[in-house]
Amino acid sequence: MAMNFVTFNQDYSRLAIGTSKGFRIYHSDPEFRPAFKSDEDNVSIIEMMFSTSLVALVLSPRRLVIRNTKVSESKYSSSTLDIKAWAEQP
Repeated sequence: MAMNFVTFNQDYSRLAIGTSKGFRIYHSDPEFRPAFKSDEDNVSIIEMMFSTSLVALVLSPRRLVIRNTKVSESKYSSSTLDIKAWAEQP
């Protein structure tokens, strides 16, 4: 496995590494530990949006992928009938 790209997110709390066999994200504060791993494609460039799960990946010179890594998964005893998304307005 070859290391192609290494970068920190904007507040230096995560380290992202693009490799020939996917990418890795590590927590860097307060200690260095794995946060997420993906073994899919050759990632030549990776960028993260702060400490969110949103990542931009360059998989070839002309292929850009924006991905939201899994944040959470919940299971319930009854059916989910509706969901709402929201964000703080500036």
